[in-house]
Amino acid sequence: MRLGVEFVSGFVVGGLIGWALDRWFGTRPWFMVVFFLLGAAAGTVNLIRAARRLQAEAEASEEQNSSTRG
Repeated sequence: MRLGVEFVSGFVVGGLIGWALDRWFGTRPWFMVVFFLLGAAAGTVNLIRAARRLQAEAEASEEQNSSTRG
């Protein structure tokens, strides 16, 4: 579930920032499109980082369990 939240949050935040800038400058839909894509990229990067961190924790836990078994 955490990985899904990491991914979706980038889209949502980027889209909201773009929407707000479009309303402010009256440039619909350009800022929303640009910031949505930037949010998608940020969400993807966050997803990859979180997945790598979880994988490293799982490998460390597995290594620790195998070393205690003897």
